[in-house]
Amino acid sequence: MNELPVQLTAFEGPLDLLLRLIEQEEIDIYNIPIHRITQQYLERIELDQLDPQIGAEYLLLATELLEIKSRMLLPDHQLKPLYPDGEDPRAVLLERLLAYRRIKATRELLSVRQESHRIYSEDFLLEIPQGKVEVSVKMDPLVLQEAYRRAMIAKDRFSTDAPSSFERFTKANYSVSLKQKDILQLLSYMPTVVFSSLLASSAPKGEWVASFLALLKLQQDQRIHLSQPKRFSDITIEKRSR
Repeated sequence: MNELPVQLTAFEGPLDLLLRLIEQEEIDIYNIPIHRITQQYLERIELDQLDPQIGAEYLLLATELLEIKSRMLLPDHQLKPLYPDGEDPRAVLLERLLAYRRIKATRELLSVRQESHRIYSEDFLLEIPQGKVEVSVKMDPLVLQEAYRRAMIAKDRFSTDAPSSFERFTKANYSVSLKQKDILQLLSYMPTVVFSSLLASSAPKGEWVASFLALLKLQQDQRIHLSQPKRFSDITIEKRSR
């Protein structure tokens, strides 16, 4: 049965669409059948009807999926030079999907609390475990995601990028692991870095996403400490002592 064309504006981005496909097909996210999911993704975004105004990021992910698919088809002896540690070509994609799923879940929880007028109520504050109060608010992915969301809104509002930047999106390759190294190197020169300083206004969205995911990964691995002196202020990043 042919499905109706999907309106990309109904999704928050390419990862949202991909995650929706995985959930609809009841696919194990830890063992994604890359050939099948790539084919479905390409059919959904309808490349021949792709709007450059909103399609650059979708096309970028399509390119990544096709690259992963091609690497999965290579014989083992050809894969070894590319993945000396035996890393699955899907590993980076899985990392991004899991991070996005966590962010989406926390955002939905926040939305529910807002609707019930409990976001800053006393009973919500009592849910915070005792004995973990610091001078600055202890950071979690939700607060970091909210800071990222506000930054993206500001970027879209003041961006002067023309549709001609479409080609730059398709050729760029933003590595989360390299962004992690950049952040740690920056922290080796200075004791603290603020979140906004990592997001250059002239940088494309793909680079912003990589920076955001890198921070989430570094925090998850307990390699950095994130703090916020007061609500809605800029986030401070410090390197944890080993």
